[in-house]
Amino acid sequence: SSIKNNIADMAKRFIIGDSISAAKKTLTKLQQQGFLFTIDLLGEAVLSEEEANSYYLKLSEIITEVSSLANPNVSIKITSLSSKLKSLDPDYSIELLKARLWPLLRQAKNHNVFINFDMESYQSLEIINKLFTNLMFDQEFIDWPNLGIVVQAYLKRSQKDLENLV
Repeated sequence: SSIKNNIADMAKRFIIGDSISAAKKTLTKLQQQGFLFTIDLLGEAVLSEEEANSYYLKLSEIITEVSSLANPNVSIKITSLSSKLKSLDPDYSIELLKARLWPLLRQAKNHNVFINFDMESYQSLEIINKLFTNLMFDQEFIDWPNLGIVVQAYLKRSQKDLENLV
């Protein structure tokens, strides 16, 4: 059907490979054409620590693999790093995430890879914003310029979130 073909065509534009090694050829070609992009693994929050570990290992592989590209940029779905997050206890969740995220950030820093914190859902907004702020003032990363955060501009609170980040 026409709808099915349109969906398949759109997927081909945004999903360029089932592994980073498969995608690198297309990414290199895009860079040569002047495009900038961020690499983003498909998926959202995980349901088990096994899934979280898998996501972590894939991210680690991607960070290493993309370092050969010019201006590598990787988006991280923060809630995919642990299945034990509690939106009602952001401090607990932040400590849990720091243990998983800091090694990835060190790796990205060593490989000169830009990292974006992906904003996934309204429920994780406070955790991700606090985690990002926590990171910005960490002595290890305070001068590291290769870090960004996505702000959902369509939310009423986005102006306040931006002001808090500034």
